[in-house]
Amino acid sequence: MSRNFCFGRICGKTLSRQKAFKQMRGKVLEGLTAAKVLKEMAVRYKVWMPICQNIYDLLYTEKPLTEIIDSLLL
Repeated sequence: MSRNFCFGRICGKTLSRQKAFKQMRGKVLEGLTAAKVLKEMAVRYKVWMPICQNIYDLLYTEKPLTEIIDSLLL
């Protein structure tokens, strides 16, 4: 399994990004950089990208994981 997949799996099981970051400490998560760049591009080009926005929120904000999941499912 990829490191990004493992990180997401830990987040999903524990509903805690802090636990996921702690367990993945020292490993490269390519998705961290990609999510930030995609968010910046979406803002710059005024493109609505709800999945990318939610991934960014998961990684870089304190938005509750339950809200992120709900917004993706609705």
